[in-house]
Amino acid sequence: MVSRRRTGMGPAKSRAANSQAGSRPFDVIDVALENPGAGSSSQEHDKDKQSQQMSLREDLPSIAVLTLLYMFQGIPIGIAVALMGILKERGATFSQLSTFLLSSWPFSLKILWAPIVDSVYNKRFGRRKSWLVPVQLLLGIGLYVLSSCIDTWLEKGNLDITKLTGAMFCMYFLAATQDIAVDGWALTMLKATGWASICNTVGQSLGILIASTGYFLLASHGYITLPAFLAYASVAFIVATIFVALFINEGGGGGGGDGVEEAAAC
Repeated sequence: MVSRRRTGMGPAKSRAANSQAGSRPFDVIDVALENPGAGSSSQEHDKDKQSQQMSLREDLPSIAVLTLLYMFQGIPIGIAVALMGILKERGATFSQLSTFLLSSWPFSLKILWAPIVDSVYNKRFGRRKSWLVPVQLLLGIGLYVLSSCIDTWLEKGNLDITKLTGAMFCMYFLAATQDIAVDGWALTMLKATGWASICNTVGQSLGILIASTGYFLLASHGYITLPAFLAYASVAFIVATIFVALFINEGGGGGGGDGVEEAAAC
């Protein structure tokens, strides 16, 4: 018979004390694993927040320029939307409307010439501006020419859908090429590239709104005619393009070593 040695601590108390003493080191380890460097992580979070705010402030001029460029991209699209309503009001058939809708195809096919826009450029002028400036100038000239012909092509009872579709197809082609150049420029213009999609959405929507709803609102009150609106849009394109060519620097966009310089531009 083995006699139990009595101590001053009962069995229940000794078990509780042993469990507390045994679990204490593991509790310390658990806390250390759950919150490793809690102070340093909060400091890093504050630094990241400050750096994001600083980069946003530095990107604000670039965001404004990109939004402006995307807005001009949306103007030809808005003009096409307005023309659809005008054609329907002047008695266009569904067959004629479907023919006119073919003018928007360049935006769906721009992947075919996007590699050319990305790789062929004049290094001294800039990788993106080599395409952006001439394309926008052509858009401005094209809108001015269109303003002088649009009333003839939209004559009620004698709609010239073929010429109208061909002209708008050219406008869409130039706008799609401008879109390729601006999308590529956004990658080097912005520090936080996430703003590029916002500039695209806001700018293009604004351009479509101005050229469709804005035109109809002004025309309904007799403030402007379609030829005058196209002429004003033409002037806006040319002025904005000259501003971009003279005062906007590409930064790192024009110095890429993977481009092929245009022989004619050297």
